[in-house]
Amino acid sequence: RIGSIRVVRGPTATAQVCRREYRLPVALPRIDVATTAVPNSHPAASDYTVAMWYFAAWEPEYNWDGWQQVAERAPWRIPLLYDSADAAERFNGIQFYRSSNRRVLDWHVHWMREHAVNLMLWDWYPGTSPDGSFDPSFFGNRALEVGFLGKEKLGGPPVRTNRFADRMPFAVMWTNHEPYDKPGKGLAEYLVDQFLMQPNYYRMDGKPLVPLWSPRDLVAGAGGTAQARAALDHLRACARSRGLPEIYIAAVTGATTREQMAELGIDGAMGYNVLTAGGASDEYRRLGGRVIADRLEDFSTQTVSGHEETWSRMAEAFGRDYLLATCPMQNWEPTFRPTSYVMVNNTPDAYRDLLRKSKEFIEKRGLRKFVTIEAWNEWLEGSYVEPSTQWGLAYLDAIRDVFAKR
Repeated sequence: RIGSIRVVRGPTATAQVCRREYRLPVALPRIDVATTAVPNSHPAASDYTVAMWYFAAWEPEYNWDGWQQVAERAPWRIPLLYDSADAAERFNGIQFYRSSNRRVLDWHVHWMREHAVNLMLWDWYPGTSPDGSFDPSFFGNRALEVGFLGKEKLGGPPVRTNRFADRMPFAVMWTNHEPYDKPGKGLAEYLVDQFLMQPNYYRMDGKPLVPLWSPRDLVAGAGGTAQARAALDHLRACARSRGLPEIYIAAVTGATTREQMAELGIDGAMGYNVLTAGGASDEYRRLGGRVIADRLEDFSTQTVSGHEETWSRMAEAFGRDYLLATCPMQNWEPTFRPTSYVMVNNTPDAYRDLLRKSKEFIEKRGLRKFVTIEAWNEWLEGSYVEPSTQWGLAYLDAIRDVFAKR
């Protein structure tokens, strides 16, 4: 299953080499959201919080790592869902969907609930206007505000409640990597009023959970440690002014010690993906005039041990304030970045075993029953458990097998 295939890209028909990935012997039939309604859901209950990272920029404006690039460079990575009525989301003869389509969100929530996923962690990108004020207009946030919450438009006034208030808890990550690293004026108020006040916003110890992508980027974007601390203090003050019982801020990347985080007023630590902690080897390929490094790790012998090393290190540093992270697969080759992270020999069965180990680790170390999965739909980066013609529902079945109540 790890051979080579040639992918023809663009009108120049330049051949690019990518590793062959697993595909189902017979692909499942695709589902047209324009004509097919979601069936009745049968939610799988769990004693755990099973949290799914959700990347929502699959909109017509996403023209650098979006559906067009998937269709050109990795046409075997196809979601089961498509929208036959959306002419703007058709590339190389393959029909896709836009994330803000409410019918798409209906299907996604349906599949999650049926497979013991009970928390959506949304990537949220806060822009900054030239005058330093917060700018809510990035198209990648449209799915959260319009598709999930049911607002009329992106950036509009908050809604009192939302379409999934009785079905799916959610939290939003302040995704503060460049160019979204500056805490613009009005950001805290928007975050609290639009999201944290929703009835199904997820709470940790009674406090709304706010994942922060990078404390380091916050320090850089704010202009120093004191300014970064002030930005988080202001966010807390906004929450208190709306009657919320404080907030729980968890660093997603870059957290190493509790003392380091305490200086900024950060409560805990999480994780997004878990890469190369168990070792890797580099292979190289030529892409036009560039040489790209593919950093390979074998799932069973390196990825699993890398997770265990990461869990142990983070649990030692943060105790119950470490929210354990898992990563089902990665293959960045089609992104054409200078370095690609590639997991090989990843399968749903191997991920099921990793999830069992995560559960055993949590119970042995007395951590919170909280597990994150990266990700639902990082299609070009090769990390997706969303049902596909490639894997079917196999990764979701693995999650349900481990975390659903019997």
